[in-house]
Amino acid sequence: MKNKILTAISKYQMISNGDTVIVALSGGADSVCLLYSLIYLKEQFELTIKAAHVNHLLRGEESQRDMNFVKELCKKLNIELFVKTADVLSLSKVLKQSTELCGRNVRYEFFEELSKKQNAKIATAHTASDNLETLIYNISRGTSINGLKGIIPKRNNIIRPLIFVTRQEVENFCSSNNLNFVTDSTNNTDDYTRNKIRHNIVPVLKDINYSVEDSISALCGDIIEVNQFLNQYSKEILKNAEMKCQDSICYNAPKIMSQSPLIQRQCIFEILSNNHINNITRTHINICTDILCKGGELDLNGEFKAVCSQNIFRIIKTRKKDNNTNEIYLSLNTPIQFGTKEIWVKDFESFNIKDKNIENNNILNYNVLDKNPVFRFRKSGDFITLIKRNVTKSLKKFLIEEKIPKENRDNLLVLAAGSEILWLEGYGVSKTGSIDKNSSKALTITIDYKVNENVQ
Repeated sequence: MKNKILTAISKYQMISNGDTVIVALSGGADSVCLLYSLIYLKEQFELTIKAAHVNHLLRGEESQRDMNFVKELCKKLNIELFVKTADVLSLSKVLKQSTELCGRNVRYEFFEELSKKQNAKIATAHTASDNLETLIYNISRGTSINGLKGIIPKRNNIIRPLIFVTRQEVENFCSSNNLNFVTDSTNNTDDYTRNKIRHNIVPVLKDINYSVEDSISALCGDIIEVNQFLNQYSKEILKNAEMKCQDSICYNAPKIMSQSPLIQRQCIFEILSNNHINNITRTHINICTDILCKGGELDLNGEFKAVCSQNIFRIIKTRKKDNNTNEIYLSLNTPIQFGTKEIWVKDFESFNIKDKNIENNNILNYNVLDKNPVFRFRKSGDFITLIKRNVTKSLKKFLIEEKIPKENRDNLLVLAAGSEILWLEGYGVSKTGSIDKNSSKALTITIDYKVNENVQ
């Protein structure tokens, strides 16, 4: 078993000499095995070893028993222990999450906090047997190639030294070294999906191949390498396809579509991941690939949507429809707030037109104040008179001619008097709103973009 641990540490560069490692210690056989294994390697790597325990308060007296066991074990081994208690059941109801997901989030938030404060790596006791169960679970729910990686041996500050070790080897290690541990009674039921896999599917696979965990570990290792290649290749494709669209990053759809279907899907996965879209499914990726070719949009999670129009693909933040009804009258020298956009309109008390460039598209005729204009988003029936061509046309037609993507049009602010546009965000003043050489006073409009509104 020691050789498997050292192989994992070396292959995935989990530990460096002098590291501080905090063991996620539940008190079960796997985590106790991990703790002692790292203690045995302490001198070899000059490690500082600590431990962390989370009490989820889900199993009554049993949860308290586990916490007490961990405290006694760390006291016996002179290991510094960090403990967090969380009412996961109540929290899961508030957040409308399963207790399994909520508990996991609580644990990893705690681990992340400790990692930063202690400048430490977090070692979790995931084994080759856990990896097998994870792979079966991912396949059954419909994963892409990314899900075939199974449990990642190392992710940022999280390391998994037991990833090549089977559960049977863990139990043998604890038995041969007379190590005590606690057993979670819920592991004996089929209430959780992983337990169903462990009790009903894995035994059949082990009848076919007793070393099935080793086979899956090798396969997952290959898939990780394949994914690394695909990630690197797709990033190069996206770098070449990247475009700047106002304040967001967007992509040239034909350049992505020129790649093989596999690379197209990987590019989509990268784009969604880069925009922090969680729980990406095969369906998300397939639909996004489809709209790359045909155009359209897909609601991703209620907060973001994927859009492809005019051969431009992007992820945008969904704006609430009631924003369309917001109207704020123009006021001078005070901030006007529209979501993350802060507008300032300032006047010139003494304006010498000869010293100013009248082509500045954000200099507004002072006389527009007489029209009581309002800042708002566009509406049906809006029209604009172009400053250079002296042509009047509907705002919708103008935006189409300017090739403003459909999903961006509703996010553009206008200064309007009724249906007449005096100023348009990104374009500037209209003929009606512009100054001329006889103007003695004027206004300037500036926008401060506090946050990138379209892409995170």
